[in-house]
Amino acid sequence: MNDANNISSDRFSLEQLQSIDVFRSRTHLNEAQSIAFLQEWDWDLAVALKNFELEGAREEMESMTPSTSHG
Repeated sequence: MNDANNISSDRFSLEQLQSIDVFRSRTHLNEAQSIAFLQEWDWDLAVALKNFELEGAREEMESMTPSTSHG
């Protein structure tokens, strides 16, 4: 049986596995990025998603800000 595409269930609880799945589906990050982000926010899915959205909004605002480089 090939479990290469499945997260190791012995490393994570069922709740954590579900959080990873939901986070990945909403953010389109890969498995490792999703796990890292969730771990950063102590596996609080709602907080992790909120911070992911805020980070994305911040990056979007920065990309819309005119460059202040002096050339």
